Amino acid sequence: MPGGQGAVGAGAYPKLAANKNFVSWAFVALTVLDGRNGMPPFGFPIGRGMDSGPAHLSDAQIADVVNYVRSHFGNGYKAEVTAEQISALPHPAAELIGPQ
Repeated sequence: MPGGQGAVGAGAYPKLAANKNFVSWAFVALTVLDGRNGMPPFGFPIGRGMDSGPAHLSDAQIADVVNYVRSHFGNGYKAEVTAEQISALPHPAAELIGPQ
């Protein structure tokens, strides 16, 4: 996916470059938290991923990802999202597996 242009192959990966959906930081955050179109969710609690698998990202790490993709690849949005804002969002993947 050179230059953030997206890719199709083992899965479909959306383009990151100049993506107008990124005007909403919450869109990006919810995509990372819950996955989209075959992309796995990354918002599982540590050690609680489905099928022994998806990586876990903390709310701070998800904020870093959101800020990075919104301020790179030709996107000019400010990198201001915080872990506190991420923690206030629903974490659908975590809810699927219930309390520990």
